[in-house]
Amino acid sequence: DNNNGTKLSPPPVENYISPPPYAADGLQALNWYMTEARLDGVCRVRACRDLEQAHNPCIGVLLYYDNGRAETLGQIRWDQEVSQDINVPVRLRRGKLDGNPYVADIQGMAAAGCGPTEGEPGDEWLELPRTGTMVWWFCISRDIISVYGHCTHCR
Repeated sequence: DNNNGTKLSPPPVENYISPPPYAADGLQALNWYMTEARLDGVCRVRACRDLEQAHNPCIGVLLYYDNGRAETLGQIRWDQEVSQDINVPVRLRRGKLDGNPYVADIQGMAAAGCGPTEGEPGDEWLELPRTGTMVWWFCISRDIISVYGHCTHCR
């Protein structure tokens, strides 16, 4: 699922070597960074929030796997807030600030309940699938999340 709700097939290689096609303000020449990780076998996560920004966005997530492995998506900064463990299933809330997309929140589905949650206008929740690959693009003013190759009936 990309930022406009369209289901995506596994990305071609060129999707990994150039920034996402987000140009609401015409700024595509930003310094983009990309991280990616498989979602298969993730058992818990920890979210990192940037406390230096007024809206306290989530800037990254640590993924912990059943086999003991760990991966990072986005940025993990130990000088910022890193949450306690959040067990899967997990969802994240995408929002926009001044037209720029960012990750507003990451929470466990069990703690949140599975019903709709009130958020800021324009925010949307994305349940992270248990399979596929998640890509987290980021630059100084925005974060873009995409999930590829997931199986919608696999749990």
